[in-house]
Amino acid sequence: MKKSILLFSLILSSIVFCQNTNKHRISLFTGLLQNYADGTVPLNVKSLYPGNGVFNGLLHNSIGVAYKNYSPKGYWWSGSVQYLHEWSYMERLKSERPIANRLHLTTAMNLGKTKILNERFSLDYGIGLLYRYAEEEVLHIDANNFILWEDHILHSTGVNVQCALNYQLGDHVSFFTGVNARAYLFGVEQGETEFLPLSRKVNEGETLNFSLDLGMSFTF
Repeated sequence: MKKSILLFSLILSSIVFCQNTNKHRISLFTGLLQNYADGTVPLNVKSLYPGNGVFNGLLHNSIGVAYKNYSPKGYWWSGSVQYLHEWSYMERLKSERPIANRLHLTTAMNLGKTKILNERFSLDYGIGLLYRYAEEEVLHIDANNFILWEDHILHSTGVNVQCALNYQLGDHVSFFTGVNARAYLFGVEQGETEFLPLSRKVNEGETLNFSLDLGMSFTF
């Protein structure tokens, strides 16, 4: 009985100790720029459907939330979810694989380290795994010049390299801007698994994705 009480006390003390030494950070952010290496511009400035989305059909309708746990030694792990709904613009409809509508839901788990630059600025960098649910409408024109729309749904997994610059506004509030370089390796579409870099062209926008995020963090 005494051994059980002692063991329980040690576990409880460890939990309390970790809570007192580790910092927790919750962030809200938007993916301001998106580059899919498919010939489309990274900033959406021409919409075919004004009035849609948060930004009246312009920019990228993107919002995300992330949790980050910092250890006393400067290491951290994080989890994030990002929603992106990008409406059409004219340049894309002239591309080789015209995508008229793009909806992505991306989750990521990263491990990394923090480098303190000065009392206000710090740099977070790390690497991790990610999963993306992608739903896209692709435009096709047949021999009779009829416009056909096809829905493509792709589940992808890959790796993510992340780098973020933090500006400490106060004891608990900070702003940050970050770059994510995402490489998708495997995908599942209609029950068939594909090795994306080989089975799909990079310029189709399914293999690579680079984003510039802007957000606010709350530390406790």
